[in-house]
Amino acid sequence: MGMIQSVSGARGRVGEDFTAEACFKLAAAFGNFLPKGPVLIGRDSRPSGKTARQSVAAGLLLTGHQVVDLGLVPTPAVGFAVPVLKARGAVVITASHNPAEWNGLKFLDDRGLYLGPESLRSVYAPDRTTDPAGRGSGDESVPADILNDYLDAVVEQVDLRLLKKRRLKVVVDAVNGAAGYPAARLLERLGAEFFLLNGEPTGLFTHPPEPRPEHLGQLAEEVRRREADLGLALDPDGDRLALISESGIPLSEELTLAFCVEAVLEKKPGGVVTNLSTSQMVEEIAARFAVPFERTPVGEFFVARRMLELDAVIGGEGNGGVILPACHPGRDGLVAAALLLELLARRNEPVSRLAARLDRFCLLKERVEIVGGRPPEPDRLKLDALFNGIQPDTRDGLRYSGPGWWCHIRVSNTEPIVRILAEAADREAAARIVEGVRGLLRS
Repeated sequence: MGMIQSVSGARGRVGEDFTAEACFKLAAAFGNFLPKGPVLIGRDSRPSGKTARQSVAAGLLLTGHQVVDLGLVPTPAVGFAVPVLKARGAVVITASHNPAEWNGLKFLDDRGLYLGPESLRSVYAPDRTTDPAGRGSGDESVPADILNDYLDAVVEQVDLRLLKKRRLKVVVDAVNGAAGYPAARLLERLGAEFFLLNGEPTGLFTHPPEPRPEHLGQLAEEVRRREADLGLALDPDGDRLALISESGIPLSEELTLAFCVEAVLEKKPGGVVTNLSTSQMVEEIAARFAVPFERTPVGEFFVARRMLELDAVIGGEGNGGVILPACHPGRDGLVAAALLLELLARRNEPVSRLAARLDRFCLLKERVEIVGGRPPEPDRLKLDALFNGIQPDTRDGLRYSGPGWWCHIRVSNTEPIVRILAEAADREAAARIVEGVRGLLRS
């Protein structure tokens, strides 16, 4: 079948689709695509990343590039490092929130942004992997610790004096991924009292690695036991963040971006960009501050590109991915953590009270497994009828919306599933929408 290839990179099961040969070919294709110069490699903590790193480096060296190995680092640190080190691009070896048996490659340009669809078509084209002619062989070097510069940039985005004065108590679950040690270093600099849970970067995930409420029982219990102000849950490569309230209650992952939008707009009004699958909470916050708001197709590339075009001050995706261009133009769980702590310190209120003011809707996220390699084809006529003739936004699947509700149906970029998302004023209304759509996908 081959790896799943999308704007989020290429992902596959280790030893089946994600192989040394596949990594070498994709890296060589990427090397052929880039102008000659230094290319960074970073990886998360999955054990398969060490072997993949060798294959990726070989492909880049064959095509004449200098390989700069950042080692085991969060994905956002790689994106930050690309322009700082004047690299031509980067390869990040990670499957992000996918289970441990998966791994993948993300491709970044010279701004630290994901490659767009047109560029990726060149990288994914089979003939790009077999023509290193004229490129020569490259060489490898190891840079100074980029992590310090990256953390400096994160700290610069918040009021350090306020945070040190407030000294919040935090529990962090890093799921034994790449962001545990960097998170600890950041929280120490922010003056927080913290406890690191699952902080060893072994890649042996202690629970499903996607930071969703149903996976965060251990963190919730630790927050209660330690009487912490909140819990922070990172995914394996550190580009997403989920939250636990002071009473040990998992909060909607949609609140991460909503809180950060509030935190930034209170200090610096400006445009906000998010994707078609993100809660209308963010749209309401933008309206309250009277700033421009736009939606894009799902995928970090689409959101980040539009943010740069509009000079937006904050954006991201409702899965806990926050983009703050003042730091770097990529999703970043540690940036989100710093902004959230600053908001709590400034408001001097528990996170549960802040959540109660914002979380007025119910957003349900359902998955339909793809069987046989082909996603079910939705019947457009029946879907239009289900939504009383409303014409959908077709930029990324189908998105129907009306006053106080919306539904988005799309094939995932990263997993063999169809996603159905529905948001409405209450769970019953959202569930009716999901079941109506699910029934049509089965028929």
